[in-house]
Amino acid sequence: MAKRECEECKKVFEYEPPVGFPDKRKYCDECSKRRKAEYEAKKSGKVAETSPKTQIQGIPESRHDVVIQRTEKPHSFEFGRPSSRHKIYYGDVEELKKQIEMLKTAGLYEEFETENI
Repeated sequence: MAKRECEECKKVFEYEPPVGFPDKRKYCDECSKRRKAEYEAKKSGKVAETSPKTQIQGIPESRHDVVIQRTEKPHSFEFGRPSSRHKIYYGDVEELKKQIEMLKTAGLYEEFETENI
């Protein structure tokens, strides 16, 4: 028989330690049963019978988020010879036309005909 002080209620209790296994007991029989009942109740989501009646279970709460993602310039246009390609991003066709005109006036855009292979 072994004597030990319960870590929860601080009472001294006697018990038979297990043979061939390390002795890790911390609580008396009463506290051990109560703690096990509380653990099982918490695991299953029910209120334990030994717990005080004033304890109120939390109401499960659900949450729904709506995320609207907007891309500023969702479209792209590639131009140039295969060895030197460039890409322009634009939102609508009018914006693309304006960007092409700006590139033409700067001398950075030239239209060329593709050769049929």
